[in-house]
Amino acid sequence: MTHARSDDPLEDAIEDPMATVQAAALLRQSGSHQTAIDRLRRFLDGRQVTASARVEGYFELGRCLDELGRRRDAQACFRRILALSDDWNHRERARRLYRLGAA
Repeated sequence: MTHARSDDPLEDAIEDPMATVQAAALLRQSGSHQTAIDRLRRFLDGRQVTASARVEGYFELGRCLDELGRRRDAQACFRRILALSDDWNHRERARRLYRLGAA
């Protein structure tokens, strides 16, 4: 059975979690912040994904929230990354975004 393509890039990215995060970034960049937020929350809450994809999902969710002026919600995403990852690069990036914002 083949996977039918939909009009929604996030639905098409089921087999590639990083593609889901990239599609959310495109939504954010096009100004569809709330759509990206809704999709990322479903992605992060409803599926088993790799640790790396989960971390990148929280980075993207934090950026969306920060760009909407929801700084505390964005900081919660960046704190979540600190709890999820031991990777120095992820942790340093999360610390920087926590302090300075995504802008």
